[in-house]
Amino acid sequence: MKLPASWNISLRAQLALTLSLFLCLAFGAGASFWLLARRASSDRELLIASRLDALRTALHEVDDLADRYLLTGDPAWLERRRPLLERASGVRADLGRLMTGTRAAPLQAGLDVRASRRLAREEAGLALRRQGRLPPARARVLADDQRALEALDEYILRLRQMNLDDVQARQQDLWKSSRNAFLLAILACLAACALLGLVLTVFISAPIRALEKYARAWSLGEPWEHVPAHASQELHSLAACMREMTAQINQRYERERELNLFKSRLVALVSHEFNNSLTIIDNCTSRLNELEGDPNPLKKEETYRMLSANVRSLGIATTNLLGMARLETSRFSITLQRVDLRAVITEAVERLELLYRRKRQTLTLHIPDEPLLVRADPQGLAMVITNLLSNAIKYTPKEGSITIGLEPVAVDPGRALTYVRDTGIGISPEDQVKIFQGYYRTKAGQRSAKGFGVGLFLARNILEAHGSQLQVESQPESGSNFYFTLPVWRSEAPAPGPAAGAGQAAAKP
Repeated sequence: MKLPASWNISLRAQLALTLSLFLCLAFGAGASFWLLARRASSDRELLIASRLDALRTALHEVDDLADRYLLTGDPAWLERRRPLLERASGVRADLGRLMTGTRAAPLQAGLDVRASRRLAREEAGLALRRQGRLPPARARVLADDQRALEALDEYILRLRQMNLDDVQARQQDLWKSSRNAFLLAILACLAACALLGLVLTVFISAPIRALEKYARAWSLGEPWEHVPAHASQELHSLAACMREMTAQINQRYERERELNLFKSRLVALVSHEFNNSLTIIDNCTSRLNELEGDPNPLKKEETYRMLSANVRSLGIATTNLLGMARLETSRFSITLQRVDLRAVITEAVERLELLYRRKRQTLTLHIPDEPLLVRADPQGLAMVITNLLSNAIKYTPKEGSITIGLEPVAVDPGRALTYVRDTGIGISPEDQVKIFQGYYRTKAGQRSAKGFGVGLFLARNILEAHGSQLQVESQPESGSNFYFTLPVWRSEAPAPGPAAGAGQAAAKP
């Protein structure tokens, strides 16, 4: 909330207001401590009572199951009795911990002794029954004998009443303790207020003025060197934050300067690449004019192939640069609909056929004979397949091999897996993260082929908009394997529409 300018007050007024707030906080803290102490006492009382009730219930259940075994001899009753014994033991341990330091603590120890004796006599009878040495009449007598259990119940009830009496005495002690703590809190707050007033008066006003003077004289690009003298830790922290802030501003300034330089270089690179391709296209058209009327068709065929390959390379580069521009301006969106993934792959292979044939590469298709329908944006999906395939062609040496596969995911038949493998230069583990960041090319990639480093960044963002992820497995000089999954089209699927990215890991082929 922005206060009116007339509400601006001096440091002394702020100090007085701070002292008043500290006093209010002291009263509030003391009252809260007192209430919490009483609440803790009540909570402990309820917890002890609940544990005593739980112990009575557990002992009755244990006794009942022992009687059933004595009368029937069925071992199943002993199996059901065992976890109840463990629960009763845990409840007794909880009671020992909760009642430590109370007047009822000796009675709790007596409860343990009586319960142990009762269970020991019961175990002796069960042992005789297991050994077949207990006659049925004697077993019935033992089962009907409830005197020991009734005495134990009476002892537990007396222990509970003792606990209630002890709780009342403890509440009186807590009242005195909380009252003393409240007074101590008030005194400590008054001392803290006096010390705070001294610190605010001596160590804040002058350092703030010095900091303001230095900040007004600071210029963009200069390092922040001011260190407050005789200042509080808060002002030192503020100066450190301003030092970090100015460092970030200088870094952004430097990045903007480098970005402008990079854009200039990118424009020069794009102009150079486009100029080379356009020069080759112009030479090819001139060559075709010269070959007009030449009876040898092989000369024309080679020139046409070169012309088509350069046109398609320019088309891919232009599409990628336009896609990057749409991503950077947040104007990129997709529309999910039914798409035949097999047809998209086949079309991309046909479109780039000249490129891999020029390098005498072997391209293998592992796709089903029937259409495989997925939920995707057709243009975005075509751009992904084209970029993955063109990268494989570009970074695979002559006479290398490329494999494009399409198959259902084994662990999830509702998704289709697409992968592009090659025997190219490979990618180091360090570069496998950087290649998806945009405008980045590995050193080996720069030596192998020309490009802008935007294809994989574009493909990854398109797949993330589909709710998938583009993943890679590669080692230097060992080729690469790029793969992703997409949901298979279902007739009951929701109506297609715009979608936004939500990452989902792809299954490994």
